[in-house]
This record gives sequence, structure tokens and C-alpha cells, in this order.
Amino acid sequence: VSQSRYPCREDELALLEGVRELAKEDSEKKPAEDTEKEKKPEFSTDELLAIFDSMLTQGEYTEMRELNKRLRVVWRTRTTGEANNITKIIDSAGFNTFMAAQNHSNVLNMTYSLVAFNGKDMRGMKPNERKAFLESLPEPIIVMLAGSLSKFDYKVAKATEVGQANF
Repeated sequence: VSQSRYPCREDELALLEGVRELAKEDSEKKPAEDTEKEKKPEFSTDELLAIFDSMLTQGEYTEMRELNKRLRVVWRTRTTGEANNITKIIDSAGFNTFMAAQNHSNVLNMTYSLVAFNGKDMRGMKPNERKAFLESLPEPIIVMLAGSLSKFDYKVAKATEVGQANF
């Protein structure tokens, strides 16, 4: 590969090396963090069982999450049908990069999970309306929302593990 044909190649390699260094530093710090996490459980068994029970009896679990002092959202679990729709959309979109598919997947997951945004009820909105709303937000807000939904999904997954073991 000719350097003159791809003038940004050196910058890309330098950036990649910097990311590798950050990952290495992060992995060196993890053992201490893991030890602290082992000391106390993330969620109580009662809380996780209540989440699992909600999914069984109500067909979903919803939770308000405060992202900061001024931003609150309410998430709900997605149905199997919604998860299938997301998969079909992603599979048929023909994305050229993993990043493009992941970004679109994140927005679609938020689209189907978002119940309320800063007090605004979105349950009555169609998925395409919620998606348009999310796509109108600044990207840093979407990044915060994606992190919040990821934590919500993690908690639901933990509740499912505990529920399976106790029901």
C-alpha cells in the first residue's frame, strides 16, 4: 500500500496505537476493580426477582433511570417481536461497516425501549416517530442514552439469571 495514495494512514496507525495503549492501561487496572465488585453484589436478589416477576406477570419491566440531574428516561424491556424486527432491519440494511450496523442497532434498541424522555410520555408514539425523535438529539446525548440502556439491559439479564435459578 502506497503511503502517497493513503496520506492519512500514518495518522490512523498512530491513533490505533494510542487506543491499544489505553486498552492496555485499562486492563492493568481491572483486577483491583473486580476485587471491589466481588465485595458487594450489584443488585439485591429481591430486586432481581421482582424484575423477573414483572416480566412474567406484566409482560415487561420498566425502570426510570436518571442520567444526570437534568436528564431522566424510562426504559422498558423489548419483546421478542421487536427484537426480531430490529434484527431484520439490520440484516437487510446492507451496512458496510460494523460501526454503522452497531450505531443503527443502538438507535433501534432505544426506539423500541424508550417509554419517556424527561417527563415526556412516548408510549403513544409509533416506533418511527420515536426513532425520528432520537435521531434529532445531539450525538453526545445519544451516547449517554445508549450507555443507560446498556446498563438497563444488563440488569434485566442479571434478573433473568436469578429468576431462572429461583423459579
